[in-house]
Amino acid sequence: MAQNINNCQLAASESIILARLFSQTAEQLSQKNSAHSLLDEIKNYLAIFRERPLPKTRQEFETRAMLLQLLRDLETFIQIKVEFYRNYKED
Repeated sequence: MAQNINNCQLAASESIILARLFSQTAEQLSQKNSAHSLLDEIKNYLAIFRERPLPKTRQEFETRAMLLQLLRDLETFIQIKVEFYRNYKED
């Protein structure tokens, strides 16, 4: 996945969103943080992306497909983190 992202040309707004999400992920991945708010943020961005106009070119389609897959992978990763925190948090 990382290789695909390195090879695609993301639009400026998409690059900013990805950078913000990865920064928030880095800040929230700790033993004492559930990262639940990050999961909500990802779901919010996915909803926003669904409302955007459909791609007009093949390159735009492929780029947005890679972005969507990356967001889904990040969502899965954060869901695992949330479940881990719920199961193993210190009281």
